[in-house]
Amino acid sequence: KAVVSTQSTGTNDLKSTEANPRVLAQTMFGFLKTVNHKLPSTNVFLPGVLPTVSSENSETNRNISLYNHYLKDLCSRFPRFKYIDCSMFVDQQGGLKTAFANGGNDMIHLNAQGLKLYFSRFKFALRTTRGLPVANRRRRDRPSSGAASREDTSSRTENVSRGAANQSRGRGPGRGSGRGR
Repeated sequence: KAVVSTQSTGTNDLKSTEANPRVLAQTMFGFLKTVNHKLPSTNVFLPGVLPTVSSENSETNRNISLYNHYLKDLCSRFPRFKYIDCSMFVDQQGGLKTAFANGGNDMIHLNAQGLKLYFSRFKFALRTTRGLPVANRRRRDRPSSGAASREDTSSRTENVSRGAANQSRGRGPGRGSGRGR
């Protein structure tokens, strides 16, 4: 299956006083409906637009919030369209959290920490869409050493103490059953 991630509307589009977040979201969806029609098995991932840090941009940040709301609503209407929520980047005033911004004169773009989180949102969306595990976890192929000790000890002759049985097997995962040593 193909995967498309797109975002053609951004902060510059939404900072104009004439910006209409609803129209911009609908325009984006006009394009995406074409993609959906021509490639119906394609998954489309749409991240929310990130706000700016500056409180001087409160109108821009309101437009961004509205745009994201419309985008999320439109995505919910198509099973293969996935809105990637970026609300964890937004502070209580509706701006970009300073911890994620480059700083200095650049209060729009993400720093390394912000980029790491941003792309982890994509990774999460891709993995869940494809039915893959969300986190990389070590898989154990055998029961815990406590369960193995009880099971193995019961099968040994009664004259072998538990301590000797555990010592002959070794402890911890991946060391084998101890048989044949």
